[in-house]
Amino acid sequence: MKNNSTLIDLDLQGNNISATAIQYLSDMLKENKTLQILNLQSNHISYDGAKYLASALKINTTLQILNLRNNDIENISAEYLANALKTNRTLLILNLQNNRIYDNGAKYIADALKINTTLSTLNLTGNMIGDEGKDHLLNNLFYNTTLKGLYIDEDTNLIELSTFLINIINQMKTSTSIDLSNKSLRDIETRILANELRFNTTLTTLDLSNNEIKCKGVEYLTNALERNKTQTTWDLQNKRLNNRATCIITRPLYNNTIVTTLNLANNTIKNKGGRMIAYILSYNNTLLTINLQHNRMKDVVAKRFAKVLERNTTVINLELGWNDIINRGARSLAKALRRNRT
Repeated sequence: MKNNSTLIDLDLQGNNISATAIQYLSDMLKENKTLQILNLQSNHISYDGAKYLASALKINTTLQILNLRNNDIENISAEYLANALKTNRTLLILNLQNNRIYDNGAKYIADALKINTTLSTLNLTGNMIGDEGKDHLLNNLFYNTTLKGLYIDEDTNLIELSTFLINIINQMKTSTSIDLSNKSLRDIETRILANELRFNTTLTTLDLSNNEIKCKGVEYLTNALERNKTQTTWDLQNKRLNNRATCIITRPLYNNTIVTTLNLANNTIKNKGGRMIAYILSYNNTLLTINLQHNRMKDVVAKRFAKVLERNTTVINLELGWNDIINRGARSLAKALRRNRT
């Protein structure tokens, strides 16, 4: 096959091909000038096989499609392939589905994508790539202008996500208010946005309500907002946040002198989360508006707020509607309001 001048498509999937056989195949690829499609799905390429293929890809100038799905490829193997992608100028489609690539392997690939100028589709679904790996991929995509499809799960094309995030980041540099409600944002997107928020000096209001941000995403945001000196409004309503998330959110609010509005409506912070919010009001003298509607809080929380409101002189709007507060809680609040003059 080294000198074959007609074969353009070779399908060897499901043949239990070992690394030794891959070595012979790789030697052929170094000299072959016609093969464009190679399917090696469901074999046993693993560590050594990936190393041999990578050496061939650095030299080969005709192969355009390579399928390595389901081949026990791990992080080190991914590093070999990533190094090959830095110099290869012909491969258009690479399928690495259902392998054993973790965050470190994703980082190697991300570094290659920053340099590669020909690959158009890369499939990484069915691997073990977490938020850290996705973060590396997304950040380096900002430098890649040729990749059109980068898949990490069945529903996510990071290229589309990258374009979306780039537009948001550009807006954040000049806008004072951005509405990102109902955008199906998850923790991975939140992490990228949080990195930008750390040093942003223009944005004062960012609406992230009605998204799919969970506790990890809230932690990313909170860490960023501890450094941010312009955000006056935190809108995190409709996120199914629990009391653990509330603990994360309240941490920077003890001494914060910037945030004036906190919206946690329609979550599930319950009594424990409500008590945390009430507690910070004993220290925070900046918050003006707090919305805690629809959070399953009971009388015990209302009593805690009532006690705090007797001393707090800055809060002017506290929304506790649609909770489980009944007579005792309502009486405690009414009594406190007789003393509160704000």
